[in-house]
Amino acid sequence: MKRLMMCILTLVLSLGLFTAVQAEDGNKVYQLGDQIEDFDVTLFDGTEVSLYELLKEKKAVLINMWASWCGPCREEFPAMEEAYNEMQEDIGVLALTVEPTDTNEIIMAAREELGLKSLPMGLETNGLPDRFGVTILPTSVIVDRNGIICFIAEGAITDAQKFLRLFKAFTAEDYETTLLTDIPTEKYEGSWPDSEDMKAALCPELDVQFAETAEEGAFPFVPAEEGIAASNSSTPASTAVANFTLTTDENRKLGYSVKVNSREAFDRLAVNVDGETVCFYSGNMDWQEDYITLGAAGEHQISFVFNYNDGSNVEDVQALIKNLHFAEEEEAAAIDEAKNQYPVTLEGDKIYMEVLSDLQDVVYDDERILEQFGDAEKLRMVKDGKLTVRITVGPDVDVYQACVTDLAGNASVIGNLPRDEKGFLFTREDFSDQMHSAYGLESVEVRTSAIDENAKFGYAVFVLNEEVVLGNVNYLLDTIGVEEEQRDDSWHYEDNYYSREYALVE
Repeated sequence: MKRLMMCILTLVLSLGLFTAVQAEDGNKVYQLGDQIEDFDVTLFDGTEVSLYELLKEKKAVLINMWASWCGPCREEFPAMEEAYNEMQEDIGVLALTVEPTDTNEIIMAAREELGLKSLPMGLETNGLPDRFGVTILPTSVIVDRNGIICFIAEGAITDAQKFLRLFKAFTAEDYETTLLTDIPTEKYEGSWPDSEDMKAALCPELDVQFAETAEEGAFPFVPAEEGIAASNSSTPASTAVANFTLTTDENRKLGYSVKVNSREAFDRLAVNVDGETVCFYSGNMDWQEDYITLGAAGEHQISFVFNYNDGSNVEDVQALIKNLHFAEEEEAAAIDEAKNQYPVTLEGDKIYMEVLSDLQDVVYDDERILEQFGDAEKLRMVKDGKLTVRITVGPDVDVYQACVTDLAGNASVIGNLPRDEKGFLFTREDFSDQMHSAYGLESVEVRTSAIDENAKFGYAVFVLNEEVVLGNVNYLLDTIGVEEEQRDDSWHYEDNYYSREYALVE
């Protein structure tokens, strides 16, 4: 499994351009709800295990497909083992490496390095990656007590509580087969604050009526020392909601102040009007004034919604709103002026990215590479593994709703990035740890909106070090059958480093 191909497939999947329907051996690719066929596996310590024999003892089994070179796979093992230790009477685990060159000795070395003691691990020998159409590692599968495939997830799960919520969904005594497409969230079971108390804390001068949300398990916003606060700030994988109705004249502006401390672009405080998200706030923001325009006259349903996702490394997560009021034109104009103090160098909703780091291209001298692989295998290496880009925008880009992300899971709202005289600066400097380097590649993607699924977007892919270049070049040369002694004449680096501008959104 070659790392470049894995990352390219990741990008293809994110665009919705690939669907696996048949394994290489001609068997049907497993889908949610399918009955899995039995298989046997020998664990690293020699223990022989049959899936269906294990299901006689357990209420469900987690099948985890990983590889020794996969950083995200290694990241999730400590959380997986913690949850397994708590629930191993009811849950079985088979953590199987799908890398053909991995050995039991490599598994034992990984266990020692990660401090793993109890997690059942072994070599995959039954063609499961093909049967599940695996293109991304790690991939996790839950098989319930009836042998039904009930959950399939790509990517690392690094929170033990998330594993526990997943396991508990399949271990209840009155369990009936349940197909999950996501891990269950934590649910709120307390009482909701009184509407008059919420009004007094947020908007004593407005005629509003607060109500409980219809969203099952959602947490409420509650009165705080200043305004109202999301009550889920200590509960990852949860949502807090404040719902109210307000009757207004046409095009009335509703002002407020907002304060957020959260994982940028992932944990978001959104403002919804009549069921549509009109804006959001994320990252580390002290009190900031803002407003929304309500449009048509009449009654409006307004919600503040704080989504707190798993995996946040932010301390003291919080989302607060205060001083909700009708804003006049002068106030709105002053807010706009304060928010729009950034350079605009393009037209319309264009977004460009200029690479400020030095780049060096790999040039293929063997034409068979380009004939077989085309431009998809173009390798562009970043000097010293330190990538800095400048993002420039047009006047129609709302930089506080647009975002930039990378393959390592970092994300930023563009308007929150550092700025120079031309645009916004996005920097990735620490690629020494393969666990966070997306297997030696980096993709920088920009989207005109972090909340609109139909938003315009574009991306560029870079290689971060020479080791990855050599690994992927050798893979290509192996594929086309170039002998070892001929390889030095099959490719070379460009002589000069250079910078480059990408038109990511036109």
